[in-house]
Amino acid sequence: MSYSLVFLLKLSNFIITKANKSYDNLFRLPEDVLQRFQQITGWTNESSLVPEELYIVEPGLNYNSSFDGSLIFTLNNGFTIEIPNEELAWPLRGINTTGQKVLQSNVTVVNIFNQEAPEYTAVLGKVFLSQACLIIFLHETLR
Repeated sequence: MSYSLVFLLKLSNFIITKANKSYDNLFRLPEDVLQRFQQITGWTNESSLVPEELYIVEPGLNYNSSFDGSLIFTLNNGFTIEIPNEELAWPLRGINTTGQKVLQSNVTVVNIFNQEAPEYTAVLGKVFLSQACLIIFLHETLR
């Protein structure tokens, strides 16, 4: 049985419906959903925490505090996919001017791209796809 990866993203009472066909590393959200996420958490992206000499390949949302939360998605077939905290946040990682990898543990990066997604779409990325495949595989195996 195949499942459409159409999702309902609920942030408070806010819902959007789109399809996911990406293998991006970060979640990408429409501007108003991104703003709503920041409003609910009380955070704004603190880009000043990232040193200018540090190159960040995919800039997420930067905070000087830890992130303790998860994202929960409901597929159109009723399955619920939870992206746990350990898949959503990590210390800032980048490349310095000499090309070396740098880990800056005093900055928390949340796995959400710091700019809006194009054309009012949402991209759920690798983390979502791996969790969704696991849930669907387990469901099919246990039937």
